[in-house]
Amino acid sequence: MTPEAVAVLAAAAALVEGRRRYLGLLADRPLPSTWEAALEQALAALRAAEEQGS
Repeated sequence: MTPEAVAVLAAAAALVEGRRRYLGLLADRPLPSTWEAALEQALAALRAAEEQGS
């Protein structure tokens, strides 16, 4: 993965984590906004693919 892609993923993860913290949501609770939930699902899929590729 390129350094730029890693930076984008880190920023997206920080955004999702920040929203969870702001809303007081545990990891097993869905985020209320469609775009937040979609971003979190995309991050999970990318992490899973990265783990399988390792």
